Amino acid sequence: MLDVDDVVSVLVSFLHSLETDIQEGSAKVVLVIAGFDSYKVVSVGAGVIAPLIRVLECGSELGKQSAARCLMKLTQNSENAWSVSAHGGVTALLKICSGVDCKVELVGPACGVLRNLVGVEEIKRFMVEEGSILMFIRLARSKDEALQMMSIEFLESIAFGDELIREMVIREGGIRALVRVVDPKWSHSSKTRELVYFICNGEVSIQELALKVAFRLCGTSEEAKKAMGDAGFMPELVKLLNAKSFEVREMAGEALSGMVLVSRNRKRFVQDDRNIGMLL
Repeated sequence: MLDVDDVVSVLVSFLHSLETDIQEGSAKVVLVIAGFDSYKVVSVGAGVIAPLIRVLECGSELGKQSAARCLMKLTQNSENAWSVSAHGGVTALLKICSGVDCKVELVGPACGVLRNLVGVEEIKRFMVEEGSILMFIRLARSKDEALQMMSIEFLESIAFGDELIREMVIREGGIRALVRVVDPKWSHSSKTRELVYFICNGEVSIQELALKVAFRLCGTSEEAKKAMGDAGFMPELVKLLNAKSFEVREMAGEALSGMVLVSRNRKRFVQDDRNIGMLL
């Protein structure tokens, strides 16, 4: 009777198959196995990463989707990052994300794998050198809502704690792309709430970037200000009036002054005496 190691070894060998059906079927089974922590080590030990990357490069569309989702599970918390990199996985994933004809079902998990890998400094630098910043800013301008958010999450991860990359994101048009994503004319209010999340919980550099987006968004339209008020921006902006950075305090104050020009925002604002006290 075959044990787990033997079964995984057989599946890995099937990933090398030239028969599309066999390759797709084994990729789907490996995807299920990769969801169990105890089997991840077994899968990686059996050499699953190299054939998964080969499927990404040469497989069918369905095979590529399963392979990318598999790699996303195998690289959580930057696990197995070097193995993916050593087999050319980073280049293959970047190629997928740069393709004009690729579907969200493939680009989405490919974005997820790359986001998992940015925790390794050398791999992050390689991605930057290969033009990933501009690539993901372009993806953030996509009409597909899922791709927009995955791209923003990647940009947040790659800029985390890195002032140079943060400035690169801004220079390459990242703020304009983010404004377009959260502007109610282009997307749903859930995106505005995502921006609130970054202001509340983001690392300092990401928080400042999100605040700049909010500041610019305030100047786009009355509808934008209403959406920001509905999403709960004002209490968070009030908190930032106590920030150490003068620039942060100034942007928060100007954003608030723009938002309270809208009647329903003004009513919300004055309902909390602490808001008035903070301004005074």
